[in-house]
This record gives sequence, C-alpha cells and structure tokens, in this order.
Amino acid sequence: MSIVIEHVNQLYMPGTDMACAALSDITLTINEGEFLGVIGHTGSGKSTLVQHIGGIMQPSSGCIIVDGFNLSDKKQRQEGRKRVGLVFQYPEYQLFEETVKKDIAYGPKNMKLDPEEIEARVKDAMRLVGLPYDAFAEKSPFELSGGEKRRAALAGIIAMRPKYLVLDEPMAGLDPSGRKAILNTVDNLREETGCAVIMVSHSMDDVACRSDRVAVLSEGKLLKVGTPREIFGESSDTLADIGLDLPEVSKLARKLRQCGMQVPPVYEMEEMVAFLLGRVKHV
Repeated sequence: MSIVIEHVNQLYMPGTDMACAALSDITLTINEGEFLGVIGHTGSGKSTLVQHIGGIMQPSSGCIIVDGFNLSDKKQRQEGRKRVGLVFQYPEYQLFEETVKKDIAYGPKNMKLDPEEIEARVKDAMRLVGLPYDAFAEKSPFELSGGEKRRAALAGIIAMRPKYLVLDEPMAGLDPSGRKAILNTVDNLREETGCAVIMVSHSMDDVACRSDRVAVLSEGKLLKVGTPREIFGESSDTLADIGLDLPEVSKLARKLRQCGMQVPPVYEMEEMVAFLLGRVKHV
C-alpha cells in the first residue's frame, strides 16, 4: 500500500490576473513505512502539498490516493484521511483542553473508540513522546514548556495511530533540546509502529540523516526525488544553484571540490572523515 500523488495541480484565484500555480503537475509515490523528506524554499509548495496529502485541500486537478482511497471522492475521503496524521507548524497552538490527557484523547474519542481503548492509546502516545503519564496527564497544556507542548500536540496525532505521519516543520522555533526530543520521538514512533513519515524541514542535516528519499520542490514543481546521497551528494551543486541550503558535510565537500580536490558525493560526517583520513595515509 502507498500514497499515490497523480498529476496534482493547485491553482489559486483561477481566471483572474492574480492566478498563481502553487503546485504544478506533481506526481509522486510515498511508500509504506518509508521516511520521505520534503525540502524547498519558502513558497515552493511544501505546505500546500502536505495539506493535500492530509485531505485538507482538494487539488484543482489530479488526485491523491491513500491506500486505494481517492481523497477527491467524498465517500472515500474519510477512510483515506483516517490513515494520515497531519501535524502543522506550531501544533501547540491547537491545544485547547483542560488537561494534557483530555487533549490527547480528543481524536480517539472522535473515532468512537471505547473508554478503555482511549485510555490505552493516551498512555501509549504519552510514552512515545516522552511525557510520563503520572507527571503530565492532569497538567494543563498551557503550563508546559514549548517543547513539551509540541510533544503533547504530537501525542494527540499519534494516539489516532496514523499509518502515514505528515510533519510540516515539526522543529520550528524550538531550542536544540526541543528539536532533539521531537526527532527522537519520530524515531521511536517509526521503530515501534513502522509508520511512514513525510517531513517538511529546512534543516538539511535532519533530512539527510533520517530520510530514505528526499523530494525537492521549487516554484511549485517537483524538481527531483532521490536518496539522500543522490540529492545532497551527487546533486549538491543543483541545490546550491537554486539557493537551497546543504548539510554541513555537503557544504564542505563542495568547497573542497571548488578548490580542486576530487571529493566523492559524501553527505555524512563519517564518510568525510574516512575520505580525509584516506588521503592523509596516501600523502
């Protein structure tokens, strides 16, 4: 099973002088269980794309099919959306209940689950995000730190047990410890549930070290899809040419190539260290 995006276009204000193409002929398959990183400039269409995947927006043309359910069809949309959990930027702004426990339980309650199942899901979700149940369940969400709020909001999505978790800039505005906590949560979730993750991020290092594949968007178009090595190693010049940032190791490799050194398409620190040590041994 998979998410299949077929020739999706999104045109804002069609038929006017202000018409703008947010997405142009996007075709992409997201495989079950994979980690897909989505990168691109602000305004490249990343957030628009993930909102389509979550079934919140409907394309001007084309379709998105989640495990066989066409999100453009009203009868199929509900089943398709059940499989996708969408976490917006700054999800803590969506917290509204009196306690953390009630907030996390909101989604499962809407799924008409029995109380015992809801309780089990709340506890499991809190464990996965690193919020001990006894310490946080009865706290007000508004008493939490910024990173704790983000994790509580993420737990509310996890409690619905999506097969595909879509994260739109999940670490935006967090300090280093908060960023690390969110990434660890995602790692734990994938390890325990096997869910697929689609993550939009401006942090190229985070995308490079976690993704199975990376999708590059530019001006609403899908510029390239490939492995981290293909994107950040072999295509690093292409990313640099369109003004996108690179992982720190890719930046170093590119600088060394500009200085005349024959550097392979590396993007991970271990590979760069091994390459440089190899050169030292042959000097």
